[in-house]
Amino acid sequence: MSPLDTGIPQGSPVSPILFIIFISSLLRLFGSHSPDPVLRRVRIIGYVDDSLLYTVSLSAQENCETLQYAYRVAQQWATSVGLTFDPNKRELIHFPPPRARRDPSAAIEELPSVELEDGSVAAVKAGETVRWLGYHLDTKLSFSRHVIIQCAKARKASQCMRMLVNTVRGLRAHDARKLFIACVMPIMTFGAPVWWLGRTRQEPQRPSVGRGQRAILDGVEAPSPVIRNLGVVSKVRQLDKEQSFALRMVLPVWRTTSTMAMQIEAGCMPVEYFLDRAIDRFAIRISSLDRNHTLLRRAGAFGIEEGESPTIYNPAQTPLLLLDASAAARSKGRRFSTRLTQLAKRCNQDIEWIQWSPPPWWLPLGEHEQVTTRLAGSFGGDRQGAKEVVLAEVREQAGDVIVFTDGSRLEDGRTGAGWTAGWYGEEIAYRSLQTGTTREVYDAEVMGLYDGSIFAFQYARTNTIHNIRLYADNDAALQVLAASFGNSSQPIIHLFDTAARSWLEEDPRNRLWLSWVPGHEDVGGNERADQLAGVGARSDNPTHRPATSISFARRSVNERSSKSWHALWAAAIRDRSSCYEQDTATSQTITSDFNTRIQPCIAAAAHAGPHFTPSPARHSQPTGTFSRI
Repeated sequence: MSPLDTGIPQGSPVSPILFIIFISSLLRLFGSHSPDPVLRRVRIIGYVDDSLLYTVSLSAQENCETLQYAYRVAQQWATSVGLTFDPNKRELIHFPPPRARRDPSAAIEELPSVELEDGSVAAVKAGETVRWLGYHLDTKLSFSRHVIIQCAKARKASQCMRMLVNTVRGLRAHDARKLFIACVMPIMTFGAPVWWLGRTRQEPQRPSVGRGQRAILDGVEAPSPVIRNLGVVSKVRQLDKEQSFALRMVLPVWRTTSTMAMQIEAGCMPVEYFLDRAIDRFAIRISSLDRNHTLLRRAGAFGIEEGESPTIYNPAQTPLLLLDASAAARSKGRRFSTRLTQLAKRCNQDIEWIQWSPPPWWLPLGEHEQVTTRLAGSFGGDRQGAKEVVLAEVREQAGDVIVFTDGSRLEDGRTGAGWTAGWYGEEIAYRSLQTGTTREVYDAEVMGLYDGSIFAFQYARTNTIHNIRLYADNDAALQVLAASFGNSSQPIIHLFDTAARSWLEEDPRNRLWLSWVPGHEDVGGNERADQLAGVGARSDNPTHRPATSISFARRSVNERSSKSWHALWAAAIRDRSSCYEQDTATSQTITSDFNTRIQPCIAAAAHAGPHFTPSPARHSQPTGTFSRI
């Protein structure tokens, strides 16, 4: 790197930090803490060098005057630091109330513009959009134009696949599918959590007295009505059309091959179910955010009360009371929810969470000099060899505290864990754990390792033992414990990490082994732990606070989308000719290992036939409406 007289070094990891410090003085000019009363009504959003000013009032002309003053203040700041704003990138858009009444016979009024010293910024007209961070915003925030534009981009990407595949030669269907998923689907569904909320939503009742109180009828909370979202059908049709076009590049099929048959062969679910899965996953992501995160504070879910935003100098501007909880808003049927609150409701409200963000210099437990980690990969796939190694260690290191753990899951969804501890060939303790119905086997394994280690640490302290060996047949559980961080069961992982480091720091001679053991290979300790885990799963007394693990929530999301896809296919095959195979299972992978380009065409015809056209699902036109972001 060469020294700089001005600016910040390009490509340096400190550049974003320096730029935030540099631009922070501009951001503090606006917001509720601004010394200027006019600028208190203005909010600013900055993403690197892209900035956005917005304000809310009952008059479009008043908004323009406020923004004119705010831009002049921002321009004065830029001049003082030697910067200029690009006038060609200035855009203005008005978001009128979603159900504002207008006389049909009256002429359409031209929206006011913002007059600046170096020119005028006209508002975008109806049907036009403003692009902000990849989103194409229209005046109604319907995102219809956004979907159309993204589908056009996806069509271009799909057409590029023609150079790589055809009906005779080119990429295999398996590789072409990867290309479609990696390069086409992300374009089609960009920003789906913002503009997609499913076909229906549950709209909460408006408060009868004040904001935050639900309507109460005869002492019982009124149920939330189910409302159909507006514009869903047109979006789904447009996206399905582009998916069908792209799949014909992936699978060299005949033109008359049905879209459903191509989806089955390519292992690509219908776009509607893909979008539902995407927003469900995003809801899980919201639940795992830091408790001071603005999104979580405004979601009103997961036990977090809406409070002061961490951005105290520039909190988001809430809708006007007159447009939200007033009698007028109630009489006009306006929504009493936002897209964010609707998203948060799609996730289990009791999902696990812990606020623990290790710093970059944090040393994972597995890299500690007193810890030895041995995963399944170290045995090279030789299960018999791994069994012999573990049995030899148990015999030769009998003076160490040896703990075997295991997890179990029954068909009804109940999970459990068990562990057994031995010393000099004798079982000194054991325990069964009932871990609930909203956790996975992986979570039960982590809980079993933690619970067994707590006993081992205490027993080692009491008897002055310096070596502890933990064995588990779940490689993923051992990996997250060694890394001190995982996507699921993080609270338990953090407790294990704290307890292990505390015991290791007590004496430099203390050693901890985390080792994988092959399951169901007649290893005595592992078989005993498996038996105890089954006992724990069948128990009726939970040993841990009921909570939904992130791994369980993610699996539930995948199962929900797969079941919807299966139901759609089952309904379609009822109208098919009996001469075709009707037990095709939907899968998210290529259903066959095709070696030539013509084989997918033959397979698709065999499943649905070139003349198979299932009856389209008939959906009535939605009558709901989207509110502003």
